[in-house]
Amino acid sequence: MFKRIPPDKQTPPQIGNSTLITIERHYRLITPLMGGGVKAGENDPSFLIRPSSIRGQLRFWWRACFGGSNQPQSNEALLADMFKREAAIFGQAADSQSSGASAIQVEVEVTNIGSPFRATTNRGQEVRISAMNSPYGYAAFPLQDKPNASVREGIEFRLTLRLKHAEQRDQIEKVLWAWQTFGGIGARTRRGFGVLQALDKAAENLAFNTRAQLANHIEKIIDDRIHWPNDVPHLAPNMQLRLLNISQNPLTIWANLLDRYKKFRQQRNEGNQPNRPGRSRWPEPDALRRLTRQRSRLHERPISELDAFPRGEFGLPIIFHFKDSDDPVDSELRLQADPIASQQKGDRFASPMLLKPVASNGQLFGLIAVLEGSSLNGRQAIIKNRRINTAPVAIHLPPEQINTIVDKNRRPLLTNQSVITSFLATIEE
Repeated sequence: MFKRIPPDKQTPPQIGNSTLITIERHYRLITPLMGGGVKAGENDPSFLIRPSSIRGQLRFWWRACFGGSNQPQSNEALLADMFKREAAIFGQAADSQSSGASAIQVEVEVTNIGSPFRATTNRGQEVRISAMNSPYGYAAFPLQDKPNASVREGIEFRLTLRLKHAEQRDQIEKVLWAWQTFGGIGARTRRGFGVLQALDKAAENLAFNTRAQLANHIEKIIDDRIHWPNDVPHLAPNMQLRLLNISQNPLTIWANLLDRYKKFRQQRNEGNQPNRPGRSRWPEPDALRRLTRQRSRLHERPISELDAFPRGEFGLPIIFHFKDSDDPVDSELRLQADPIASQQKGDRFASPMLLKPVASNGQLFGLIAVLEGSSLNGRQAIIKNRRINTAPVAIHLPPEQINTIVDKNRRPLLTNQSVITSFLATIEE
């Protein structure tokens, strides 16, 4: 067994003649780890937490904290400045001018490999985590077509960062705080998988018990006068936040947040049979029926006359599946690829909304946060299925149509054009 040398007897690691600055953190995952291995969506028991994955997370949260500039510039100049500063810390591809080496070494020691996670229903029945009646199924849907996939809980690991430059320490410690507060490790972190709880007192420099305290910490890191490149998701002092006192059990918190999200996003009529929900109150199903000219006889009378897909704001792609054979075939709502866009050339749109348990100051909270700088910004969405190659569709509703989307009690679902802001309006702290 490896024996750790007491810190006062260690020889400080060096690169050349430079003594490296060491930052250590010990983390526990308080929600299951999805993925994290070489294969997407799969655990790798022999290498659960990969240094390359953590490096990628730290890059993302460095951009979210420090990717902006205090100087107004063109978008191209802002991007160039961000990439230059990022490369000085995290490295870049080597060229004739530089080796591209990172100024940070990342070391991971898994101290507890945990165990397979077992989800149970409200009645105590054990089910797959991705099952429809799983409390976490709404976040775990990517595993529905992977019957042998598993997720693990109870994982603990020690992270050691070695910095080449002492002046980078303050930034990196703030990045670590942002990562453990808003992010996670593995797949589906924006929906609560792989949530980190720091086990070190050193990680509690920016502890919080209220939303105001959390917002104040963000303001300490990020000046609201900073100029950001387009399409760079980031934290902001005025970002939308909810911090909920739900429970001191992280899984209970997670299940509660997912239930609130599901109920808003899946607003339906009452079904005619038990466990058979009625028709959706959102406009997308009827919009698809008009677009494809396919409609079940049971749905000849539309619920909505709106030709829009507002839930695309929660993230793309979205798969629409109809249970009746004479309704439209499975269809996919995607972002239309934009080869001109500097940051988002593909056809996916990562949700700007984060939903997760969070640990701070010995307490557990439910956190919902919306990253700034991450929006559709007028980008075109398209519908694709085997009968339609591509069909442009609208995401946002005109202001005069907002009140036409109502729940089963005829109350408006939206408070404005943003479905995310409307969802947050339903959350009381």
